[in-house]
Amino acid sequence: MAEALVLQKEKNRYRLNVFEALGAGAFFTTRPLDMAFENPDRRRALDAAGIDTGNLVCPSQVHGDRVLVVGRQHRGAGVTGRRTAIQDTDALVTDTKGIALSVLTADCLPVFMLDTEKKVIAMVHAGWRGLHHRIVSRAMAVMTEVFGSRPQDVIAAFGPAIGPCCYRVGEEFVSNFPAAVVRRGGDIFMDLALCARMELESCGVPEEGILESRICTSCRSEEFYSYRRLGAASGRQMSVLRLNTCAAKNRGL
Repeated sequence: MAEALVLQKEKNRYRLNVFEALGAGAFFTTRPLDMAFENPDRRRALDAAGIDTGNLVCPSQVHGDRVLVVGRQHRGAGVTGRRTAIQDTDALVTDTKGIALSVLTADCLPVFMLDTEKKVIAMVHAGWRGLHHRIVSRAMAVMTEVFGSRPQDVIAAFGPAIGPCCYRVGEEFVSNFPAAVVRRGGDIFMDLALCARMELESCGVPEEGILESRICTSCRSEEFYSYRRLGAASGRQMSVLRLNTCAAKNRGL
């Protein structure tokens, strides 16, 4: 059984305390705050979530495999909307303290990654298309190639996503994800978290270093946005990961 992630509920968000003792801060937002680029009141939602927008970096996600290393020059990207976001990117990596990496989800899986030795972080958006492109493995490869990270030093945590209880898929998923699908009552269901876990373990990340929130966005659609439940009207939650500076350790992200 995968180890469960211990979460601390705060106003409008859940904090991942496992990162705090390791020099990082991490959280994901909840409804009713809508972090989608299309939300005309997005800036107010960011403020209500306690996000330091001056250091926030937002990608415009396309369900691909592009991983970008970001630095201070990218601070503020995407704060004012999709046009100013980092384009066509589904994972961000940095070793710069104070920069807050983010992804938006509404059923896809947000993956938080931290190299506990080199102090490198990655924030990954992993839907089925991204997992098919092995986006999580790509992020781990960039951490290794650019910063010298070792998989055995990495911890990873999964935020809220649609679970195998609700994620009904087509027959083609059986050949694409044979170990991450299950048949029930004539239907096929996919486990995004299991697929991401297998990717991480294949890279060498220890089993005990992978933690799961076990929150299904579809089951808990009153608290989280779910595209499957709400369709095109669905908002987005934001997942944020940052390496703390000494001055910012106890402040909001």
